[in-house]
Amino acid sequence: DGRLIFTAANPAADKLLGVDNSEFIGKTLQEAFPPLAETEIPERYAEAARDGVPWHSEQVNYEDDRISGAYEVHAFQISPGHMVVFFADITERKQAEELLLESERILRQSQEVAQLGSYDLDIPADRWTSSPILDKIFGIQEPFTRNLAGWAEIVHPEYRLEMLNYFKTRVLGRGKPFDKEYTIVRMNDGEKRWVHGLGTLEFDESGTPIRMTGTIQDITDRKRVEERLRQEMAYTESTIQSMPGLFYVFEQKSGRFARRNANWSRVTGYTEEELDEMTALDFFAEGEDRERCKRSQKKVFNKGHSTMENNLLCKDGTKIAHFWSGRRVKLGDQSYVIGTAIER
Repeated sequence: DGRLIFTAANPAADKLLGVDNSEFIGKTLQEAFPPLAETEIPERYAEAARDGVPWHSEQVNYEDDRISGAYEVHAFQISPGHMVVFFADITERKQAEELLLESERILRQSQEVAQLGSYDLDIPADRWTSSPILDKIFGIQEPFTRNLAGWAEIVHPEYRLEMLNYFKTRVLGRGKPFDKEYTIVRMNDGEKRWVHGLGTLEFDESGTPIRMTGTIQDITDRKRVEERLRQEMAYTESTIQSMPGLFYVFEQKSGRFARRNANWSRVTGYTEEELDEMTALDFFAEGEDRERCKRSQKKVFNKGHSTMENNLLCKDGTKIAHFWSGRRVKLGDQSYVIGTAIER
C-alpha cells in the first residue's frame, strides 16, 4: 500500500544512533522517525524501494528527543519493494569543518583589519600566489604576472635595486629569512605605501631554497605616525635648545638629569659626560646655597612648584646668580622636576 515498514537494523546502527532499533520493527518510517515526515526522504526512500532509484545525500540533519546528529545517507533497492539505507555519522566532521570555516573567517577579518596579506613563492618556477588582502595592498588583480619581475615592478623605484639585491643576495644567497620594510607604488592608483615583508624559506635536500612563504603588511599609517613623532621631537628639541638660560629635567629618585639643553655645558664648563653623572645638588656650593636648594626641592615635590634665587656653582668654582623655577611632573611611575634658570 505504499508505506515503508521498518524491518531490521545492524548493531552499528544502534551504536551510531544510541538507540535499540529493534523497537522500530513493524513501524512506518514516519512513526519510527517522526522528524523525517516533513522532508523529501520518505519519497526518496519509496522511489528506491518501488522503482529502484538510488538516492544519496552528503548531509541529513536529524534531531528528536533521543537522536541528534548529521549523517551521510545512501539509499538503494535490494529487491522489488525492499530498500536499505546505509548511513555514517558525520557530526564530528561537520563540527570540525564549521570550526575551520569560522577560524578562516576570523583569520580573514583579522588580516583585513591588520592589512596583512600572505603569499607563497615557488622559487624554481619563479611564481608566487597571493591572498586577496595582499592583492588589495599591492593594488593588483588578474592577469597580473606574479613573478620576481612583477614584484620588482610594484616596489618603489627608489627601493627597487636595493630590494632585488637583498632578496637575491641575503635571502636566496645566504638562506636568511626575509624581513624588510620598504615602499611600493600601488598598481591600481599609483599611491606610495609602506609595507613590511616577512618570509620563511624551505630548502631541498641539497640546501637550495625552493619555496618561501610569508606575509606582507601595509604599515603606511604607522610610518606616518612615526614621521609625525620625529617631526614633533625635532621641534621640541629645537625649542629646548633655543631657550635662553638653562633648561632642565631632574629625576626625583636619582637627582640626575633626564633632559637638559646645551647651555649647561657652556655656562658651567662641565663636559656632557660629566654632566650625565652629576646631581642637582652638585651645582650648589656647600653651605647656604646647597641648603636653599634642598628646601626648594622639598617644596617642589610636596607643593608641585617652587622658585628660588640661588648661585650656580661652575666647574672652576665661579658662582653665577640665577633665578630658578621648577614644577613637578609625573611620567609613568617616576616623578621629575622640570624648569629653567635665568642668569640675573
